[in-house]
Amino acid sequence: MADAFRLLHTQALPFSTQEKRRGCVYFFRGKTMNDSKMIVRYIGYRSLQGGGRGFDFSFAQGGNKPTMISIDASFAFFQGPDRIAIQEAAAICYETLKWRAQLNPASTPDRFDLTSADVAQHRKIPKTNGSRH
Repeated sequence: MADAFRLLHTQALPFSTQEKRRGCVYFFRGKTMNDSKMIVRYIGYRSLQGGGRGFDFSFAQGGNKPTMISIDASFAFFQGPDRIAIQEAAAICYETLKWRAQLNPASTPDRFDLTSADVAQHRKIPKTNGSRH
């Protein structure tokens, strides 16, 4: 997952002054969807009551004006043996939003909750090297 976020510092679009102040982030090479029909941009995350996180995205489809979409991830996703990191959660939310928008392009809600099924479908488990003994 680190590779998905490492490229934030190496391949950023030129930001306007306003976007720099807001901390907007663009994703490339599989982390930004930018074609003639859809543009998805990760804006950032915020803390929710109860310890969860809200992940905000700018979303535009079919040349329409971009709208803000928030995906809420409950605190349960960030604890326990199968917990996810905040950076990993942003990528999972991005993939979930992209998948839902492709599945039903006519109706993308302004806010929805991340589910266990979303995490299972979009979590990328890093490859581990076998130990040598």
